Amino acid sequence: MAIPMQKRAPTKTLKPKRHALAFFLILGLLAFACEESQPNDGDAGDSAGGEENAVQVQEIQIEAKQLTFSDSGAEDPSIFQGQDGYIYIAWMDRAGQNEAHLWYAKSLDGQSWSDPVQITQNMPGDHFYVTFLQAADGSFYAAWFSTRSGNFDIWLSHSNDGLNWSAMQQMTTFSGWDWAPALLQTTDGTLWLAYSSDSSGNRDIWMLYSGDGTN
Repeated sequence: MAIPMQKRAPTKTLKPKRHALAFFLILGLLAFACEESQPNDGDAGDSAGGEENAVQVQEIQIEAKQLTFSDSGAEDPSIFQGQDGYIYIAWMDRAGQNEAHLWYAKSLDGQSWSDPVQITQNMPGDHFYVTFLQAADGSFYAAWFSTRSGNFDIWLSHSNDGLNWSAMQQMTTFSGWDWAPALLQTTDGTLWLAYSSDSSGNRDIWMLYSGDGTN
C-alpha cells in the first residue's frame, strides 16, 4: 500500500514590520542626541550663559578648635559678632561649682580668646541654654532658662560693658516648663524673645517683645 506523501508547507521568510523599524530608528537617534549633548572636557562653560551658569565647587577647610577645657561639662553655646569686630561665644559650665552658670569669651581671630567672664554673677540656681546678643546701642543682653524659681522659667540680664551684669529679671512665671530661649533685636530697636513652653498643655513656641528691653 502506497503511503501518500504530505506536502511540506512553504517556508515563510519573516520580514520586520515597518513600525518595528521605525522604533529602532528612533532609539538610534536618541542615543546619538544624548552622546552629542555631553560636554567635552574643554567645553565646560561654553554652553548658554557661559560662566554665569557654571557651578564652582570649592573645598572648605575645617579645623576644629577646642575653646573650653571643662572638668564638669560645657554646653549650649551661643555666638555672634559684636560691633567691635570681636566674636563672642557664651555657654553653660559648672566650672567646678555646684550650680550651672553662664560664661562668655571673645576673640578677634578665633584663635586667641579672652579669659571667660561669668554672666550669672551672684545669681543662685542652675542656668542653662543662654542666648546672647549685642544691641544697637552697644549694650549686651543674655537670656536663658533657670531653676531659680523652683521650675524652668526664662530669665534676662543686661550689661552696658559686658563685664557688669544687672540682676536677673524673670520673664516667665508659668508653673510648668519654659525653656530654650532665642533673642533678636529688630531694626526698630524692639527686643524679641522666643522660647519653648508647655503652658498650653503641649510643647509650643511663645514670644515676648519689649521696646526698651525691660518692659
